[in-house]
Amino acid sequence: MYNAMILPYAAGPMALSGFVWYQGEADTASAASASQYACTFPQMISSWRDAFNAPEAVFLFVQLSTWCANPPMALPLMRQAQMAALALDRVGYATNADHGMGCNIHPAAKQYVGARLANAALGVHYDRPVPWRSPTYRSATQRTAVLHSTKAARAPSTQPALVSLAISLNDVGWDGLRLVERPYNYESPNYGDPSKDPPVFVNCSATYPISPTQNGSMAEQCAWAALNVRGVGWLNATVSLEGKSGLVLTAHVPSIGHASVADDPFTVVGSAYGWGPIPMLVAYDVATRLPVLPWNETAP
Repeated sequence: MYNAMILPYAAGPMALSGFVWYQGEADTASAASASQYACTFPQMISSWRDAFNAPEAVFLFVQLSTWCANPPMALPLMRQAQMAALALDRVGYATNADHGMGCNIHPAAKQYVGARLANAALGVHYDRPVPWRSPTYRSATQRTAVLHSTKAARAPSTQPALVSLAISLNDVGWDGLRLVERPYNYESPNYGDPSKDPPVFVNCSATYPISPTQNGSMAEQCAWAALNVRGVGWLNATVSLEGKSGLVLTAHVPSIGHASVADDPFTVVGSAYGWGPIPMLVAYDVATRLPVLPWNETAP
């Protein structure tokens, strides 16, 4: 591709402001391929700037959209690998992970990523005061676990407990965050005439075809919020707002006959949000309308 489609233009002379890059699907295979991409992607950007003799050329990339990836974790790992390019100067991005088309690798709705790329260009290349970065995970603090019980402190309890994690974020605007009622990846516009072509709905409890004789589980493709509790494992979590600019993930620990939280505290050892091929994102920056990006972190 480089020799046929890039190098001829580098022969110049040619005025060049920058590049927009939307690629990575073919490299999404494993943790190893993601790790390699995190190394080669920044090197490619630097080599293109050298070839065009344009060290200040802006480079904007699209964080990959959705499809039913196999293995599922390959896709969020690749999205994370793409962000390694931000270590270079004058690099921006726009996520399309929240406006996909289910298992279709080519989503019909392009207006969201187009507007986000335009804002990134205004901020990175034209130095306009336009916020273009999505909020991202910064740190986490565990809240005290709460038993759902009115019994004495040392009486055995068969009731579930609540554990919660307060999440601090980077790049939240002055107007704070909001929660949407339904993730946009649930329903996506189709190609063609909206009056004739029904939208694409994602059923996270269904299956999808992997081959003519094998189906995969959509539950492995849809990604919500979750907490990893020591001794219990990963639990589904709800998302709520913490003030204007933070989030709280809360999970119900199943009944296990514990005596009390004071005697046997539950410890959150990890958290995840939208960490999968089809992120079900509900938290957005009010001013920019950009989603809080997925994460998978050891916490706190």
